[in-house]
Amino acid sequence: MKPLVKFATFLALSAVAPMAQANGWKKLTHQPTGQNASTAFLLMDGRVLMNDNLSAKWWILTPTANGSYTDGTWSAAATAKYTRLYYASGMLSDGRVIIAGGEYGTGTDKIEIYDPVANSWTEIAKPSGWGSIADAPSVVLPDGRFMMAEYFTPKVAIFDPKTNSWTNAANKLNPSSVEETWTVLPDGTVLTCDCQGAPGSELYDPLLDQWISLGNTPVNLVDGILEIGSALMMNNGEVACFGATPHVCHYTPSTTPGGVGTWVQSTDPPLVAGKAVSNYDSCSALLPNGNLLVTLGLGFSAPYYMYEYDGTNWIDVPDPGNSGHPAYEARLLLLPTGKVLNSCYSVHIYTPDGSPDPTWAPVITSVPTDLIPGGDYQVFGTQLNGRSTACSYGDECNMATNYPLVRLKFANSGNTAYCRAHDPSTMGYMTGSAIHSTHFVVPSGETGPAKLTVIANGIASQEIDVVVRDPIAIDFDTLATGVAVTTQYPEASFSSTAGFENVTVAAANGASAPNMLCSAPIGGAPDCAHDTILDFPCPIASLTFHAVGVDSVGTAATVDLWSGATLVGSVAVVGAGTPSTPLVVDCTAFGDVSKVVIGGISDPGGIAWDDFEFCLASTASWSNFGSGLAGTLGIPSFTVSALPLLGTTMTADLGNSLGAATLALLLVGDSTTSLPFKGGTILVDADVSLLLPINAGTTPLDADIDNDPALCGVTFYAQALEVDAGAPQKVSFTAGLELVVGN
Repeated sequence: MKPLVKFATFLALSAVAPMAQANGWKKLTHQPTGQNASTAFLLMDGRVLMNDNLSAKWWILTPTANGSYTDGTWSAAATAKYTRLYYASGMLSDGRVIIAGGEYGTGTDKIEIYDPVANSWTEIAKPSGWGSIADAPSVVLPDGRFMMAEYFTPKVAIFDPKTNSWTNAANKLNPSSVEETWTVLPDGTVLTCDCQGAPGSELYDPLLDQWISLGNTPVNLVDGILEIGSALMMNNGEVACFGATPHVCHYTPSTTPGGVGTWVQSTDPPLVAGKAVSNYDSCSALLPNGNLLVTLGLGFSAPYYMYEYDGTNWIDVPDPGNSGHPAYEARLLLLPTGKVLNSCYSVHIYTPDGSPDPTWAPVITSVPTDLIPGGDYQVFGTQLNGRSTACSYGDECNMATNYPLVRLKFANSGNTAYCRAHDPSTMGYMTGSAIHSTHFVVPSGETGPAKLTVIANGIASQEIDVVVRDPIAIDFDTLATGVAVTTQYPEASFSSTAGFENVTVAAANGASAPNMLCSAPIGGAPDCAHDTILDFPCPIASLTFHAVGVDSVGTAATVDLWSGATLVGSVAVVGAGTPSTPLVVDCTAFGDVSKVVIGGISDPGGIAWDDFEFCLASTASWSNFGSGLAGTLGIPSFTVSALPLLGTTMTADLGNSLGAATLALLLVGDSTTSLPFKGGTILVDADVSLLLPINAGTTPLDADIDNDPALCGVTFYAQALEVDAGAPQKVSFTAGLELVVGN
């Protein structure tokens, strides 16, 4: 129930507000054109979705290639159907954003969902029998459902994004949830301090569908017009609840799920210019250093002030350049960089001091390391969702960020790119040692070696070495219909059990036409009921393909994956697959696979296969062997800075021991030897020898590797003998260099 100040006043305040300050705050280099920056959400692909104040216009902030949001660029998102200001909201587990109601605007009783993949808004019905939603409180439960209240009634409803349907939940104990701040707790319950009925507090248990009383807070946090502040879980397991009165209380949840926890009063905010300030209907964010960044102000009056709160002490920090507004107009959003975006008509970013406790970080336990652009993968680990919802506002504007993001940093360019995460196994937090997961889609564009991290609430996991590769696709559409498929593709050969073969059949699979692959008796009609066997000359990773004709009843077939003579995994073919919507068979959890057997087909009518897509496993390597011969400056080095990958240029770096330009004899062969010469040892049985000039420093030696799978796993050797006039023997040798071609 905030006063709707006219836009002219907004603009006047912006004109007199100070510019961005040092020591923590910086104004974004690019501001969205014509936008009065308001509520913002962190999308699961690392971008920021932001609302234009009291408008149907929305904007997208995309970080730069080096990961900077400060220098990021803006683009227009799809325009919503309704205008809104101060509304219920939440990030759904599939990556969509739900927006409901609004205290002002045309959408006070309307609900829309934004799909960032389609860049579109879809209106959905509100709960049956409901009136206005207005600025209702809301949360996303750990199971991914969205929970919100009706305006000025005790009604509560829960939306299931999987079924797009509403279910009525138990009514609150007090007459209304108006102006309340809801906070989901680690056990899935929901904490609130009653505004209508202050200083009471309640807890909702979704398992029991029941609200229980938590008693009164130690001091009243609600002012005379029912306003309150934000509330956030801290790393110590206590929820800091800030008042619209100049007070703070902490709630410690019960160790029994759904039990009654304990309240204590904490330290009041400091006086500012002799006046009591509060987090009046405003925001806070959990920083990676463990402190909370909190806005404080004088009720509905400008300006607002910024403090860090460590659970006891208040630490004065500089105010941003847009602080010439009342505190309730500011929004804080924690970014994956650990910085905080402040949107209040203009956009500023706060860089905190300090660093997180290492025990707060996500930990990756399993993730595929060979990735294809556009491929959908799954990463597993602990604490993937962080330890808090991390962002809060005094009732509406739920901008929680407790979901995992997946980021790549490419070795060759130094660029960063966010994958599109979706459908984490939980939307809860503080999950301890439990293993959880999220799916992620690798962006198109850059390929090559990269470091993969999972980020939760601005804190990154350990780095995992991965390689992003362009996919190899086999879809049989280059062949005529009725052809036996054997060795037509260099990446894989096809076969079946004795007496059977695989043939192309004229059938359209979605956009792939005209052929699919079916088994058949040799020379007979396809029956699609026998094994399809793939042998790969080079080990593969990230295999997916399509199944057509699957009836969705039980396991229709089994995919066995082999590495040499070892069975490394089996994947069941389960689901429905039609030509228009084929079933995707995902075997991306298994790498270094050399043979695949698709068998055990029990589906009536058999199953056809199509659109095999995979990448070759990362087997490239290099190492030194043997001993070199010292020259003027010691033994010259022979190392590799770009691996011998199929279809790329390998770079070996030859160090010159003389410190001046000279000549070297480069020996290359597919076997080694041990031949004494000039006091040293020739280590390579040379098939090729080249005389070449070398620099005083390091000389890069480039070699193009053909994109031929027959080369995968091939090992060859090299050694350089350098002319060194200052050495007693007038020559120096490198150690041997062993190279294994891979992809």
